[in-house]
Amino acid sequence: MPVRNSAAKVQTGHCKAGLAIASACAIVKDMQRKGWQRRAVRLAALGTLLALATHLGFGAAQSTSVSAGDQNLTNHSGAAVRSGAQRGKTRGQHEATKRKETPTGAPLCESKNVTVELPREFLPLVVLSNSFIAKNNSVGVITLQNFFPQAIEEIAIVAEYEDADGKLIYPGVFAASATQVTTPSWFATYLPTQYEIAMWPKPIAPRATFTLGTTSGITTAACPAEIAVTLLHIRFNNGQEMNYSAPGWQLPAQPEQIPGDLELFLPASDLPQEFLVKVHVPAPLGPIIPPPDVQLVNGKPGMVFDRIRDQIQEWRFWFAMRNGASVDGDEMLLIRLHSPKEKLGPQTFWIARDDVPQPLGVIDLVPQRVPGQWAVYYGGVNLSSNDVPQMQ
Repeated sequence: MPVRNSAAKVQTGHCKAGLAIASACAIVKDMQRKGWQRRAVRLAALGTLLALATHLGFGAAQSTSVSAGDQNLTNHSGAAVRSGAQRGKTRGQHEATKRKETPTGAPLCESKNVTVELPREFLPLVVLSNSFIAKNNSVGVITLQNFFPQAIEEIAIVAEYEDADGKLIYPGVFAASATQVTTPSWFATYLPTQYEIAMWPKPIAPRATFTLGTTSGITTAACPAEIAVTLLHIRFNNGQEMNYSAPGWQLPAQPEQIPGDLELFLPASDLPQEFLVKVHVPAPLGPIIPPPDVQLVNGKPGMVFDRIRDQIQEWRFWFAMRNGASVDGDEMLLIRLHSPKEKLGPQTFWIARDDVPQPLGVIDLVPQRVPGQWAVYYGGVNLSSNDVPQMQ
């Protein structure tokens, strides 16, 4: 049965040995060494992890620091300034009488040291601290101490971030290993390939502390109030394993990659525009992968949306998972179609809290020099080239 493990109740000395600036730097270096550049939505989180260390304000790390990547990331560069009249044309009905908030580049959410629920048999795995930050994507970091009598050689955690009402924001994945070959039967069953495993230089000795990180292209304006661990796997250096899974544990559907820049020829009078869409990603039917279904929730229906929808249906998505099996999944996407007349710069990818009424992914379509070509960014990273934003 899960029990509460509140980082806020931990001894001050333990926190000092937790998430520090040096620890965050170690996460960044490990992600770079692991080849984050090859993943579609990860590069922009590097700056955010350093900001997390500053946010927590800890001193130098006194412990072994390691990290694990999830799939997407947080970028501190931001979203084009558009006039209220232009944006109001395509805003949802629920904001028709509400004055628009101007994006400032500030985080939508920052939290630290919320309650973490762990299964009772895993209580020797002590949570020292945790932190979360969301901009146009999100990053979570957790620092743990090993009070098991054996060294930890491999670990994987699925943690559900929940808001103050107990509503799921999204599940994050933390994973790390000290061996080049992870436990194949467990990972093949429970974790798909989009979740990378950070490499430890050596197993985590008893009483040593370590830091894990998770990133996601899903952002939120509602801060986590609690973290519920729904899947937990530990392998010790003596070969023993401990495993836990809660009924109904899940992972979300998210964009993986697109064939290339989006092709869209539009008159300037149609720009800028915004669309809130619901993307339904069906589970595979054996070898058959059905295309995603894209439904308009808010925005102006018509030719522009139809063209965007048709091209989204050609994108590749990671399937949602429940209890280790691929299932149908949905993701809300805010699609922001920028205008060539906009002055593109650092604020292009900023996002306001008003734009995020619920957890969602942010798709920015940025015009390129070639007429009709639009670079596609998910959470601040180009889904075609994996590059962070470079204004053209």
